[in-house]
Amino acid sequence: MKLFSLVLTVLVVMMASVANSFNVPPTGLCYVPPGGDCYRCDCKKPATCYKGTCR
Repeated sequence: MKLFSLVLTVLVVMMASVANSFNVPPTGLCYVPPGGDCYRCDCKKPATCYKGTCR
């Protein structure tokens, strides 16, 4: 049982470190020109986000 707890703890720590490695700014902190990817960033005005692309 102790071995199972240890393995589970190691897996949780590894998953937490992997999640932190993809450090992307939250929505609204960066602006993308028309034609760019707007999944994580806002589009520059007057463009709007449509299906993940600024138009």
